[in-house]
Amino acid sequence: MYDLQRGFALQLISIALIVVVSLIAAATLQRRRPSMLGLDSASACLALGSALAILVSTVSPRGGSQSRGKIQPVPFHTLLSYRYDHVDLLIYLVGNVVLFMPLGCFLYLAVRHLALRRSLAISTVICALVSIGVEVLQIPIWTRSTDVDDVLTNSAGGFLGALTGFGLLYLVRATKVSGHGPIRHYAEGSRAS
Repeated sequence: MYDLQRGFALQLISIALIVVVSLIAAATLQRRRPSMLGLDSASACLALGSALAILVSTVSPRGGSQSRGKIQPVPFHTLLSYRYDHVDLLIYLVGNVVLFMPLGCFLYLAVRHLALRRSLAISTVICALVSIGVEVLQIPIWTRSTDVDDVLTNSAGGFLGALTGFGLLYLVRATKVSGHGPIRHYAEGSRAS
């Protein structure tokens, strides 16, 4: 039990270190123009940090797994297995979706100079590829399982993250253009009530 707690603590420290380094790198690169590929450098740093945090949290060995080393290639099999256990289904869905939302959001912000549909598609496809990579890396780890439903839910999280990035960018632009954008309008409306 001590080794599991120590491993989990090391995992959390590693993720915290990745987050701090990513934030510092993004702050340093914030004012730079897009790179030759058209990527926003600060957002690309945050996307890379998100991918590394995902890697640390999903490829580290863990204890208590019921499906040690199992490969599950049938779409929706795992999701349907939770149909009578709504709490576990919610935990599975929220965990897999939320894990990839920051990556999708930062990827969208990094490639936002492309057309909207392309930016959403590129962000989602990259999230799907990262998820496939994670699942392949989990194959030799006996305390992990490889599951196609993880790829599906992670990709959905990447897409929702990209939509979140689009929404955030819209709010920021609307606030800058009018000076009375949705954020300011909402705050003023709240004070008037």
